[in-house]
Amino acid sequence: MSVARRPDLTPGLRAQIALAAVRASIDLDELAERYCISPAEIIEYRDRLLAGAESLFEGSPEEGQPISAGATDGFFSKVLDSLFAFVGILDIDGTLLQVNSPPLRAAELTSDQVIGKYFWDCYWWTYSEAVSRDVRAACARAAAGEVVRYDVAYRGSGNSRPIIDFQLAPLKDQHGKVFRLVASAVDVTARKQQEEELRQRAEEVEKLMDIVPVAVFISRDVECRKMVGNQQAVQLYEADRDENLSADGSRRRFLKDGREMPAEALPMQIAAANNCDVRGEEIDVILPSGRRFSIWGSATPLRDRNGQVRGAVGAFVESTERKKAEEALRESEQRFRALAELSPDATLVHMDGTFAYANAAALRLLGAAKVSDLVGRSPFDFIDPSNHDLVRERIRRVHNGESVPVIEQPWQNLDGRNLELEISAASTRWRGRAAIQILLRDVSERKRAERALRNSERRLREADRRKDEFLAMLAHELRNPLAPIRNAVALIEPVLEGDPQQRQVLDILKRQTGTLSALVDDLLDVSRITRGFIKLKRQPVMIADLVSHALESAAGSIDLHQHQVEVSIPDQALHVMGDPLRLEQAVVNLLTNAAKYTPSPGRIWITVETHGGEVALKVRDNGIGIAPESIAQIFNLFGQANRELDRSQGGLGVGLTISRTLVELQGGSIDVSSAGIGHGAEFIISLPLTHSPEAPPVAPAVPTDSGSRRVLLVDDNRDAADTLAMLLEAMGHHSEVAYSGEEGLQKAWQNPPDIIFLDIGLPGMDGYEVARRLRQDERSRDVTIVALTGYGQAQDRRCSQEAGFDEHLVKPVSTEELIGLLSNQKTSEFR
Repeated sequence: MSVARRPDLTPGLRAQIALAAVRASIDLDELAERYCISPAEIIEYRDRLLAGAESLFEGSPEEGQPISAGATDGFFSKVLDSLFAFVGILDIDGTLLQVNSPPLRAAELTSDQVIGKYFWDCYWWTYSEAVSRDVRAACARAAAGEVVRYDVAYRGSGNSRPIIDFQLAPLKDQHGKVFRLVASAVDVTARKQQEEELRQRAEEVEKLMDIVPVAVFISRDVECRKMVGNQQAVQLYEADRDENLSADGSRRRFLKDGREMPAEALPMQIAAANNCDVRGEEIDVILPSGRRFSIWGSATPLRDRNGQVRGAVGAFVESTERKKAEEALRESEQRFRALAELSPDATLVHMDGTFAYANAAALRLLGAAKVSDLVGRSPFDFIDPSNHDLVRERIRRVHNGESVPVIEQPWQNLDGRNLELEISAASTRWRGRAAIQILLRDVSERKRAERALRNSERRLREADRRKDEFLAMLAHELRNPLAPIRNAVALIEPVLEGDPQQRQVLDILKRQTGTLSALVDDLLDVSRITRGFIKLKRQPVMIADLVSHALESAAGSIDLHQHQVEVSIPDQALHVMGDPLRLEQAVVNLLTNAAKYTPSPGRIWITVETHGGEVALKVRDNGIGIAPESIAQIFNLFGQANRELDRSQGGLGVGLTISRTLVELQGGSIDVSSAGIGHGAEFIISLPLTHSPEAPPVAPAVPTDSGSRRVLLVDDNRDAADTLAMLLEAMGHHSEVAYSGEEGLQKAWQNPPDIIFLDIGLPGMDGYEVARRLRQDERSRDVTIVALTGYGQAQDRRCSQEAGFDEHLVKPVSTEELIGLLSNQKTSEFR
């Protein structure tokens, strides 16, 4: 390069050259040629500019007089502010004294945010402790007289991380003493990215060429006389790495359809000579070693920037195995067709959204006369649009290699007939491509049978539900006449105490009334159990207390039959977790069952034993026993073991069912054994033991008041109301009767009573509404209201409480219950 016509390099011209070099707007060689100077001088001007050398423009500072913080004012500051490159002046301790404007604007900073701070503590570097440490170390090295230069990422606007060519240089006076540091940087992010992209692309191409399982050939001359290839090409031709792979002059032979091909007829030669693409050519190759194989591939011309052909590139794969596979595929497809035609199931092949094959069974099922009626059709032509999304999802899953379950789906065949099909699908290949094999099976008859079965089951459930409702209603209706009967018995009992025969009749009435009440209770329990309405109040229960209470409850039945009872209970206190009332009910049922089916006088044994973590409560008798064939059905609902008519003891056959259900609901089990007819039976209740509870606190005694009460009876059953009124009068209370809800309200408001016994099932205005109105009126707001009703289920009690009742009693009410309630008019717990 000539530098003969060197211009006068004034400070202004040197600044112009340095600015052009910093901005990289002109190539260094072009600058050098324009100003007849060497590139080294341009680099020197640029570095001096970035180092803040005033002498580049106007001269050096006086000896011993360092540049001040404001020395960059004037022309030098304007020059720096015209640069997008970063330029900053630092004190030798690293404090930033001056910085040009563009980098501040780019980072959305003001000079106040950085001037006067240590350079390494400025915004640009504090995103990383490591970067900040490097900048601090660079400042120390520059202060020692070293020029430090490296690439680093700084924090720009919005936390961006541009990369800069960063330099820290010392600024020295005439004696070589460092009195300032100059930091400069040029953004090289784009260049770095381009360099990295070029490097990656070159690496990718190189790696790709080496690993692709394709032989790639490249020729850089139009005649394709010289040709190189990748590793696959070299291996395919059994050649050396640097060997010329061109067909010219080689001993390799090329054939097509059995005829030898000249070099100019090969794909790459045709592509280069005719400036065109050659696609899907298959050629046989014979190597010098005698190995013969087929290759398949394509070629395309290479062009220069002017569009002129400069060579060609070709990609080929050995297709010998592919040709064998195609033949095998044809044979496989033939076998598939043969098997599919023999299959009784409709078989379809789905590919590219339509059916590509259908067997004879599919034609019959879908109402097609010939294969072409189905091939080309979509599954969506046969199914309702509401199921389209489901079918699309199944197709997607099968294509992804997932297994899909068999589904049942309605289809409509070409004749318009509705079908219910069982559909299975799996991935397969058809003519070398991914496809789905679909099997259809007509299940219309089976589905009709299933619907009929479901309808039958629904009718059975409905009948069972109605049976349960009938039982509940029957129990309610039976309680209504029981109430006046029990009241009448209680009324005449004091009168007949002197006559033994009349007393005997009275005892019979009481006993049979109790039996009828127990039967009603059993009906309600069965209804609640079968509908899942039993609720338990679980708490620690002492086994000794459970046996004692059960014996008291069953004493009437045991004494009636003059049975002798023997009890054997361990001395230690044994506890189980359960509902004491329901457990007692289960044991009472076993005792009354033993009493009924043991001839008088008989014996009953109650034994309590422990086994591991369980307690076994056994009830054994020497009664009529159970036949072996009846053991399995003994706990069935309404089931009773066969017995002679003269031994029939009545009952509904629900007691054992109730006992088993109550025990199982509380985590236990109940079993039965018998040696046969005439040898008695033994029932065993097993329950898990629990730890002994702490003694509960003794509740304070509830004060009682035996004074006379004013009672209002509201019941549409006149016998029940009148007999209860007479019974209350006999007990010393004043009673008044109303036979409807409206009448009850009027009497309650005219003469408010102490307590109201209110039936729920009143005609017209029911008891719930009467209770709500009583609570809303200030005249009756504080009166004790007791539900006296035949409805006793949990839902009935809950509705009573919500309506404002204080108590809920179920008919028939015993005299003891009435006395207790009237003595303690208000209670703290809703029963």
